[in-house]
Amino acid sequence: MKIPMPRKNVSVDMEKVDFKALQQISGTMVSGDTSKGISMKQTQTLLEAAGFKEAK
Repeated sequence: MKIPMPRKNVSVDMEKVDFKALQQISGTMVSGDTSKGISMKQTQTLLEAAGFKEAK
C-alpha cells in the first residue's frame, strides 16, 4: 500500500521578500548579492532538481 505524501503549497512574492529573513529559514539557500533580486531561472532549476513540480 502506497501512502500519499502530504501536499503543501508555498508562494513567495520575490518583489517583497526580505532575503536576510529568508536565509534564516531551514532549507533555504541564498548566495551572492541579492540587492538587485535573484535569478528566477536558477531558482526554478534548483527547485526542480530537488523534486518540486510547478503547479499549473
